[in-house]
Amino acid sequence: MLRKLTEAYYAIRTHWVISFIIVAASLVLISVVLRLVTPVVPPIPATSTALTNVDDSKTTFQSVKYTGSVVEVPVQFTIAQLTPQQLSASVFTQTFTQKFGLKPVKNADGMWQSETAFMNTDQNTGEITFSQEITPAPAGSAFTNDMAVELAQKQLSLFFPNIPVQPLKNQVRFLADDTHAEDVDAEKAAFASVPFTFVVQTYPVLYKNTGQLPFTFVIDRGGQIKSLSIFPLLGQISLLGKKNSLSVDQVIPHILAGQAAITSFTQTNANKVSLSALTNVDLKTAEIQYRVDDTTQLVYPFYSFTGTAQATDGQLLNINLITPAVETGK
Repeated sequence: MLRKLTEAYYAIRTHWVISFIIVAASLVLISVVLRLVTPVVPPIPATSTALTNVDDSKTTFQSVKYTGSVVEVPVQFTIAQLTPQQLSASVFTQTFTQKFGLKPVKNADGMWQSETAFMNTDQNTGEITFSQEITPAPAGSAFTNDMAVELAQKQLSLFFPNIPVQPLKNQVRFLADDTHAEDVDAEKAAFASVPFTFVVQTYPVLYKNTGQLPFTFVIDRGGQIKSLSIFPLLGQISLLGKKNSLSVDQVIPHILAGQAAITSFTQTNANKVSLSALTNVDLKTAEIQYRVDDTTQLVYPFYSFTGTAQATDGQLLNINLITPAVETGK
């Protein structure tokens, strides 16, 4: 009897040990599978995109406040990665040289021209600019935002049908002439400038702290291209995962710690101004933009602020400032 009880005990114990091993192995397997199918978001290092101004300087900030309206942001932001496509300038320049009869300019690398058109490739950035002489369409019907976007999209589809960029409708500019210097009301405009870029989580993607966009068309009311700029912010954007978002209140200490970059500024006089230290920083508007970090090729969200700040010489500057909207390295 005792022997049978002992055998039963060991049988039960063996059964539970085997069951435990099976359960543990299953949990390990599930964990491995989840790791394989769940995207791993790498740490986001602090690079020049978030720390260095557009003129390569760095700023120490003091007395920073936000006085604008509440900015609604999601609980988490998508983090992505750009895999650049090696689309050489020749892919674009060949299209335009054939379409507009452009010939290389002698003794000038990266330049083409005809009697009415000119194209240039910046040897440092790779940016391509094209312009031509046109007779603008007469001012007949109203030149609306939707009309400008539709006309520019037709030209984009004609020349670059397979690049998945979208128009930035809220950044359409109406221009009095082809100098691009003066913005005017739509009904008075001869031209409209329409930018296009990639979009992540409904937010536009810009390049580093320079804010450049893949395409900007300047067209007239008839849809003729007056000018076009192409910046090599091109490639495949792959989603990596999500990171918790930061509120405006949470990023103010980051700005004070130097984790911010001035992307543009205007000043009140012609004297040279230093951005090394800014005080009385009053940030009045904010929006979310994604930026491509060319060091890591990560694509992640930033707050883009506009406001005012005081330079060391007392000048009041109008500034545009960006800072990451998710946690990054120090």
